[in-house]
Amino acid sequence: MDEVERCTEVGFIESGRLLAKASPRALKSSFRARLLEIDVEPLMPALVRLRDQPELLGVSLRSGSLRLYAKEPEKLMARWRENWPFPDLRLLGERWVEPDMEDVFTAYSQGYDGVLKKSVL
Repeated sequence: MDEVERCTEVGFIESGRLLAKASPRALKSSFRARLLEIDVEPLMPALVRLRDQPELLGVSLRSGSLRLYAKEPEKLMARWRENWPFPDLRLLGERWVEPDMEDVFTAYSQGYDGVLKKSVL
């Protein structure tokens, strides 16, 4: 997605309908929810388990960490800090991250409307 960062304008089309068209900066700022990245072991079983969680819109693997897409990530993480619901998985760390163009692509292509502001056109 490095090439996309160099574009002056990017558009997302689905089924012939223009969903968004703006600069990469504007598209990245279209996220209304913060993005949470967690370090957890074992990684691949965690990816599978977390994808089944109803409070998560999606989970993606990013450089050995899991990036979580959720409507209310702050509340989710607060609950998990109090009571980690996966006894067979070890939560090693968490951090808030800025969205990149891969996140934008994922959000639009997977229909994660809960993390996006109104479409950017």
